[in-house]
Amino acid sequence: MNPEAAGKVRRRPCGTVIWDERQLQSLRWRLRQGHSYKRIGYDLGISFAAVNRRAADLGLNLPPEGEMFVAVVGRQVGVSGATIITRARQLGLTPRHWGICFTLTMDQAAEVVALWDGDLQARDAEHDGWLSAVDAAKLLGITKVMFLRRVEPHGVRRVRVLGVTGRAFRYHPQDVARLPIPVAPRGKPRGYLTGNALADLTGVPLGTLPCWRKRGMPSVQDRVAFHAHYYSPAAVLTWLEGQHRPGWSAATRARYEEARVRLREYLAQQRAA
Repeated sequence: MNPEAAGKVRRRPCGTVIWDERQLQSLRWRLRQGHSYKRIGYDLGISFAAVNRRAADLGLNLPPEGEMFVAVVGRQVGVSGATIITRARQLGLTPRHWGICFTLTMDQAAEVVALWDGDLQARDAEHDGWLSAVDAAKLLGITKVMFLRRVEPHGVRRVRVLGVTGRAFRYHPQDVARLPIPVAPRGKPRGYLTGNALADLTGVPLGTLPCWRKRGMPSVQDRVAFHAHYYSPAAVLTWLEGQHRPGWSAATRARYEEARVRLREYLAQQRAA
């Protein structure tokens, strides 16, 4: 009897799934038809995980003989399985759905790999001498994370590397050389205050400092720890003395005046020492 014609089984609430011969026959038939594990679990009334475990136990999650998973084909040339599927369809090939994956025959996989290899090898030869992210960061004297944060804003050209999985790129050396090198210090400069120290000194909440920075209060950002800002007491006092708005309430004016007084006293103590 065609397993597809056998009615749906009610979904079991929980517990260990006991497979009978009819369910195993239906599982094998549905996998050959290219049904996904989620659909098989729904039709048989069991969970996705139970279908996945049983298919692995029986070796049914392996590709059919003479076929390859598109993900395996993609790893050979350093691209994703989705890219392999796109290239295959551009060549008029139709990947077959097997469980939760897609497969290609050996001949189809060889045809796709040959096309992809040729494209990438020609492109790699054209872009010989481009820099990796690590090399570019060393050239600029910054960290890799700092370099990657500057790639898109400054339009650095890049190309994917052949045979390397993941986001492996090489970057144009001239574009890298034109990137602005950060002049911010690494660590707190001498005579500067951290955000916590400035907040304690002026008597304002720590969350007030970002608002003041947006209004123009001078600060120096750490070139490694991007969240850290350092403040020169004299520069902050100069900025505070220029902050006067007619619409301020008495409490706001008093808070600003208190911050000025505390900074003047701190600077006087520093000069006396």
